[in-house]
Amino acid sequence: MAAEVREGVDESTQQAIAAQLDAAVADLHGQVRDSQDSSGIVSAEVPAEAADDLEAALDDIDGLGAVSQPALFTLSRRPSDPQFRLQRSYLSDVAVPRAWNRARGRSATTIAVIDSGAATSHPDLRGKVVGTRNAVFGGGDVRDRIGHGTAVASVAAADTSNRAGIAGVGWRTSVLAVKVADRRGRIWGDALARGIRWATGQGADVINLSLGSTQDDPLVRQAVAYAVANDVVVVAAVSNRGMSTPVYPASYPGVLAVGASRGDSVAPFSDRGSVVDVMAPGVGIRAAVPGGYSRVDGTSFASAVVAGQASLIRSSRPRMSASRVTSTILGTSQRIGDAAASGQRVQVFNSVVRALGIPRVPRRVTATAGATSVAVAWRAPRVMGRGDLVRYRIHVREIGEPWRIAARVGPRRTQASIDGLTAGAGHAVKVVAVSTVGAGLHSAPVQVRTG
Repeated sequence: MAAEVREGVDESTQQAIAAQLDAAVADLHGQVRDSQDSSGIVSAEVPAEAADDLEAALDDIDGLGAVSQPALFTLSRRPSDPQFRLQRSYLSDVAVPRAWNRARGRSATTIAVIDSGAATSHPDLRGKVVGTRNAVFGGGDVRDRIGHGTAVASVAAADTSNRAGIAGVGWRTSVLAVKVADRRGRIWGDALARGIRWATGQGADVINLSLGSTQDDPLVRQAVAYAVANDVVVVAAVSNRGMSTPVYPASYPGVLAVGASRGDSVAPFSDRGSVVDVMAPGVGIRAAVPGGYSRVDGTSFASAVVAGQASLIRSSRPRMSASRVTSTILGTSQRIGDAAASGQRVQVFNSVVRALGIPRVPRRVTATAGATSVAVAWRAPRVMGRGDLVRYRIHVREIGEPWRIAARVGPRRTQASIDGLTAGAGHAVKVVAVSTVGAGLHSAPVQVRTG
């Protein structure tokens, strides 16, 4: 059972509440669960047959709000056989390596991983964890007996480019490790609410919640609302049930709900439909676990990818609001899957580019072929971003050959000629705008044949 201390209660009354709670729980052979923190939530666990008696006892304590039974949340993981795999294929699916060329995160940016804890001494997390909290029993012991939280933290923010282990999407992002699972691996709503509030108070830029319940818990709902109101990007996994019914906290207002993709399709196990905002890779993910590395599947790890994405955006634009970070992720995602099972999959590079204010794609690109030349024309991008336009670059490739830069023209030009091409060969042409912030997105290739 759990309840919140009413606003305005003074310190002496709070101490009296704590004493009454201790006495009531002792009489019922239960235990108090970390009621002395700043969340304002008091809670206790007693044998099932004593639940009604505890509820009555809490109702009799002055200064407490409504008493509720916290919902039970489960970790959004699908078990898979341990396997060590490279990350390039699925990270490239959502353009993470390209995004790293523009933004590699800042150590001052933090992701709060609210989960089963974290192996803080793991080579890929050592030095990355800047704060710990056990939201079940208090203190800073976040030892991960399950391994789930370690895996989630590593996918989002493992030490990157350290010549060991795996690469975290957030590159230099730091981690706040918050343990909300009890000794039996259960996650109750009161502990989860405390963890969310603690992470918010510690200044988390992003909160990742790779867990869920079909039950709407008022304490968790209020804690999520508190985080959103304090400008935190809240990312949560949907479930692995393959359904389209609400799951919490992913379905709470202001939360970015993440499903799992497999290649260019929706993962069979992932929830889908209106309960999912975006998809991210969630099959065959390489992750750190206590004592080593493993292959993991599940929406939990898709959520971690998006948490890493959000941290890259916030590190690129520290003053960007949480709501704009979320809208940038949503606005740059791309549709995948077939009509029966489709979804919007994140594109990390596009989101970072948009956040940086780099020019958008040049419009209405045309190419007219001559015998050994191509005349290219275009219109300026509708959005130039934050920088001043410097030049346009025209890229060309003969079919089957790599791309090369064929011409550079000034910012007032909207046409160029490419000479010296192979007669009678197929070519592709694209244009990119370059500003003082950087090169923007390439236009879609236009196909032509010379001669």
